[in-house]
Amino acid sequence: METFALYLIRSVSWLAGFAIVYFLFLRNERFFRLKRIYLLAGILAALFLPLITFHYQVVLLAPVEESMPGIPDAGDSAEALMNAIPAEKRFDPLILIWIVYMAGILLLIIKAVLNALKLVKIVKHTKPSPGINARVIRSEKFGGSFSFIRYIFINPSVREREMDLIMDHEMVHVSQKHWFDLLLAVLLRIIQWFNPLAWIYPVFIRQNHEYIADETVLKRIPDPGVYKAVLINQMMDAKVFSLANSFSYSLNRLRFEMMKKSDVSPLRKMRLLIILPVFAIIFYAFRSPEYHYPEAPSPVMETVSSVSMI
Repeated sequence: METFALYLIRSVSWLAGFAIVYFLFLRNERFFRLKRIYLLAGILAALFLPLITFHYQVVLLAPVEESMPGIPDAGDSAEALMNAIPAEKRFDPLILIWIVYMAGILLLIIKAVLNALKLVKIVKHTKPSPGINARVIRSEKFGGSFSFIRYIFINPSVREREMDLIMDHEMVHVSQKHWFDLLLAVLLRIIQWFNPLAWIYPVFIRQNHEYIADETVLKRIPDPGVYKAVLINQMMDAKVFSLANSFSYSLNRLRFEMMKKSDVSPLRKMRLLIILPVFAIIFYAFRSPEYHYPEAPSPVMETVSSVSMI
């Protein structure tokens, strides 16, 4: 339990580092594909880098003296006092925290499964229209259009002249497998459900997905105004399955601002390197000492670094 708690603390630190750097320095940048790689790297770092621990070896000057005979050791006294308390009367608050944590994970898993079953039920009861590398589901169950894996869900009320633009947009999500990014984000959110940043981070990912799709579609069409008009028409109040990419997600002034064509300087892309000091800080903060006694007495203390997996 203690090992997993340490893993969670480190995982939260990695996610916080990536999220803060993104929010402060990268959120409004227009190199969307590089930002997608960055955001994915943040999830992978939060999942796997906590398993890596840097160790530094400390050579002690002298062995620790043992307790004097006849004088009780403080640690022994505390242990004897705990043993004197009946086991049934002891209460470990860590057990309660662990139960609450596991209950949160269970609830989120159940919610994700129910949402997935909802989509499966709609797919089974609706005849899909064949498409290129995707299948189109026309259903009134959802107010707007969105995609999930190889399925594109579109409300029947969508006019045919808007259909092509919506399909172009959603096909970008399908072809670039944006659902995989969201799946990892949801997995991390389940593990870190108590962390507010774990709920904000998927928002960053979904927003960037929409920027990528908008940029791709706008390169293919002659009139951006028509595309923006279709976006406004697709505005909806209903929530979409969290693993899906919604056509009208994050429809605000910033999204329209991101549609403007502009050349990105290579120097601005160097902002991604701001994350490197975060690596150094977190690895340094969670390094672990290893104590050793010298074979021969030495007045000098030595330190040596090493790496291991926890």
